[in-house]
Amino acid sequence: MQRSSDELEMETIAEKLNYLSIRRQQLHDRYIILTMLRDFRHQTDPGMTDMRGEAEIEAIQKELDILSVKKKDLLEKQERPNLTQQRTGSSHDISHSPDPMKTAKEDFGICYIETPPDVPAPKVITDVEELPPYPAKTQCPYCHAFVTTEITHTVGPVVWLVCAMSFLVGCVAGCCLLPFCINNFKDVNHKCPKCRSFIHTVKKL
Repeated sequence: MQRSSDELEMETIAEKLNYLSIRRQQLHDRYIILTMLRDFRHQTDPGMTDMRGEAEIEAIQKELDILSVKKKDLLEKQERPNLTQQRTGSSHDISHSPDPMKTAKEDFGICYIETPPDVPAPKVITDVEELPPYPAKTQCPYCHAFVTTEITHTVGPVVWLVCAMSFLVGCVAGCCLLPFCINNFKDVNHKCPKCRSFIHTVKKL
């Protein structure tokens, strides 16, 4: 079956627009992920700057602008009633017509989105009651900033209990006071490094 050059060109434009839409969606998704990571870094550490991430965001914005121009041109061509004038002479067989998908890939280039890093994203603990006995990422309930908490250790009931048990088993030469020097027996206080507010105490008992 033979088709006119206009039909072939319309098919080529349709394939290009389809490929263009997929590429734009990939770039848009990547842009959202990068901007979210950038905002999270700024909230946790305002002084930290990821130059590589900023450069990639800028490159994506430029490529999206270029693709927008190409999409506009293709839509204008698609809306024309006659893309090319009627050619005289014998019609061309479809086997000699250009491959639309191949042409689209040559025009726009094949680009693969990088896979996410193997390292999992840092977990943000929103419930301060679930904070662990070590520095953790959370949202300060006072200044509402996303921070990594600072911790301090204070003497709690466990320290006194271990001290009393050590005294009862015969550690009377000062060894019973060792629990006061070991942080594993102490309670953990979480503080916000930005507003210096007390957030939560993780008790050992």
